[in-house]
Amino acid sequence: MNTKLAKLNASAQAAATLERMLHAINLDFEGGKITKTQLLNWILIHFEKQFPSKIEQIRKENFDHLAQLESIVKKAKKAQRDGNNDSELEKLVVGLTNSLRSNNKKTSLARTSPAYRIETSTKEL
Repeated sequence: MNTKLAKLNASAQAAATLERMLHAINLDFEGGKITKTQLLNWILIHFEKQFPSKIEQIRKENFDHLAQLESIVKKAKKAQRDGNNDSELEKLVVGLTNSLRSNNKKTSLARTSPAYRIETSTKEL
């Protein structure tokens, strides 16, 4: 079978996980030898069935506040260029400003509060 291959990148942690899985699947397997490519292909193809139920978890684990803010700014600029209602943009800016002020007040109160302290631990995980 002549299959075209694509190059994929993975983190060191994911690569190590794939190596452990590869070792386990080939241990005492006398019917051939599974390659990284074969194992990865199998995992991806079979995971696709579960993927829709994992979308929110993946998004949550990779959420970037700055990327979200940049996306909002981009949409606001487009809306302004298109002549859409500036009151919606104003509400967004006011809400964001109030949120930032609120967070700054909480941070400064925490730093000056006598109950504020940092605990450190040398316990290894």
